[in-house]
Amino acid sequence: MKFRAVVFDFDGVLIDSEIVNVEAGARGFAAFGYSLTQEDRAVILGRHSYDYTKIFQQRLGFEKLIIEPLRQKINEEYDRMFGSFIRLKPGVKEIIEFLKARGVQLSIATGNELKNVKIFIHKFGFEDVFDYFTTFEDVTRRKPDPEVYIIAKEKTGIPTEQTIAIEDTEIGVEAVKGAGLVCVAIPTENTKVHNFSRADYVFNSIQEVEKLFI
Repeated sequence: MKFRAVVFDFDGVLIDSEIVNVEAGARGFAAFGYSLTQEDRAVILGRHSYDYTKIFQQRLGFEKLIIEPLRQKINEEYDRMFGSFIRLKPGVKEIIEFLKARGVQLSIATGNELKNVKIFIHKFGFEDVFDYFTTFEDVTRRKPDPEVYIIAKEKTGIPTEQTIAIEDTEIGVEAVKGAGLVCVAIPTENTKVHNFSRADYVFNSIQEVEKLFI
């Protein structure tokens, strides 16, 4: 089988940004008098503040009235830290160059916002790399719902069996497989305890993706 397209998740796959996501959440909750536990922090991984605050609202009994100010505070902290704190994940530049040299179509599918994807693009000089973006603004349901990958698949115009999606979380894998795409999981230090049994391939690093194109 010859793969012709790769759809990258953003946070945790292309960039090391979960520290921003988790820390912004922690600072937001702290402003409202709640200190996140390690278990709480694990809930945030791979999720947008819109989604994980709903989970905490149910778990902690927060009134609906407090959720919007809480989200606003979290998002302010996230925006303040994002551009300065993000780093490329090891091997990303090399795998992008490898795939582009082979004419593989590259795109991003993420629950993050387009403005943050643009910050990433400009910060690391990837202006002419990606063919399509599917972001927070494009969907009404986020991972583990497959909507973001269904939309990404439609944008690529390439058969699902020839399209790889790369994820780093269990809910991301669920979204990819729900859309019928071939899934590569690359667990991070934070997500290595997740269940990746539904992934078609589980690699230790993004460089291993090369094996699928040789």
